Amino acid sequence: MRVALLFMAVNVASAQGLFDYVQGGDGNRACLRLPRGSKDVRAMLYCHQNMTEEVLFRNDRFRSKMDSLGVAMAFVQRGSLNWDVRDGCQERFDSIVADFAAATGRPELSTVRVIPFGHSAQATFPWNFAAWNPDRTLCVISFHGDAPRTNLCGYGRENVEWGRTRNIDSIPGLMIEGEYEWWEARVRPALAFRMMYPESRISFLCDAGRGHFDLGDETLDYMARFIEKSLADPRPEGGVYYSRWHEDGSESDDPNDQFWYHDDEMVALTKSRYAATLGKRMQYVSARINGEPVKYDAGSHVKMNITLDADEFTVEPFFTDETPVGGSGDPAPTPL
Repeated sequence: MRVALLFMAVNVASAQGLFDYVQGGDGNRACLRLPRGSKDVRAMLYCHQNMTEEVLFRNDRFRSKMDSLGVAMAFVQRGSLNWDVRDGCQERFDSIVADFAAATGRPELSTVRVIPFGHSAQATFPWNFAAWNPDRTLCVISFHGDAPRTNLCGYGRENVEWGRTRNIDSIPGLMIEGEYEWWEARVRPALAFRMMYPESRISFLCDAGRGHFDLGDETLDYMARFIEKSLADPRPEGGVYYSRWHEDGSESDDPNDQFWYHDDEMVALTKSRYAATLGKRMQYVSARINGEPVKYDAGSHVKMNITLDADEFTVEPFFTDETPVGGSGDPAPTPL
């Protein structure tokens, strides 16, 4: 028996209760959750399956907030990684939302504005969706996380070329990158894009104290507020500019190092996230299988894996140090 200590799966069958309508067969489903208590759908959060999207649907507080805002939530398997319209992704989207509208008796779903959301390998598609569907897009969320027109796509291949005239001017966009996955080369294209397109509205959140696969309540609350602000003003003319994140807590007043935010409230929320983890150490967690530490292979995509002969075994997590094989048992202050 092979055990990989990396969880990555969404079992749509087990999540049937989360959705009001499901179309398609195994591995090719499109699922819809309608906002509870709302007569009309005001927007649709459109998620392509990768790794963290199920958290959105299973988090009671986030679902309740989307309900109050009148936001439907769609979950799509095998969604386009890059929104290359030559591959038929646009036609599939049009077909999915038309079917949603007909099957649920909510005709507005076929025309309502969309919030494309993607994580990691799916983090490029939201920006490209907006570029090809600017009038249909409410706002964009790229979670752990790519910049628009980035040269470092999460799926590891080249990006789609927009051409000379396509843009996402005035559309609120949010790029989120975890502190524990930080890579400057991912952030710089976002700053460059904002300067290249002065009418763009690119916000940025360093998901302080979080890693690549981590979507916590504080970040869900931040995204919900971003969506709420975008619903109130879908094409903001003004805004506030604030510094990009720095590990030492410093702030830059250089416009080349600043991102756009809806208002002072969003800046304050951003600052509070950064202040909450400033100076705290990263926590390291490893595991023992039947009392033996699992080997850590830094050069492997799956860092920890083990082959077992037994059908029953005991997994014991423990705090470690930077070497992943130590066992100090002393957790750092930052919560898991």
